[in-house]
Amino acid sequence: MKNGVNMPIENASFSGAKIPIEAEVDHLEGEGKGFRLSRPWLTGGLASLATLPLHFLLPVAASIQLSAIFLALIAGVYVGFAVRDGRIRFIALESGVALLFVLAASWGALMWQWAIPLAYVFHGLWDWAHVQLIKTNAPRWYLPFCAAYDFVVAAGLMLAWTIYA
Repeated sequence: MKNGVNMPIENASFSGAKIPIEAEVDHLEGEGKGFRLSRPWLTGGLASLATLPLHFLLPVAASIQLSAIFLALIAGVYVGFAVRDGRIRFIALESGVALLFVLAASWGALMWQWAIPLAYVFHGLWDWAHVQLIKTNAPRWYLPFCAAYDFVVAAGLMLAWTIYA
């Protein structure tokens, strides 16, 4: 990295298009630009509280389907961050993990509903792993925001489905 800018070390070609491969990617690149949260844990928790009431109003089967679809969608967010990052090993890692979350969501929707809140807990742990171990180009605020959202939604879904089961 030179003066805070990633310098390409070579070009890769996919279907004739030249794509620079970055020598180094700063985990916090883009920090301070665009959307930021000053208290992401709080905001993530509040966002989950804004979406959870719907699960108390819907029939349990509809709530299960909705939460499974949403889990599958949020699993793909880190794939987007990995693509933005540009390192193939992280794209492969994030794609594989996203597939596991999609499988968990499918399993929850079709066979065992408790797989969905459990998968939300694991997604929150996956968010935490990005803070500690996996340094991709995800915005700093997103990691605690998503973890808080995941943990509160997991607890809320278990409560909603237990009350109405």
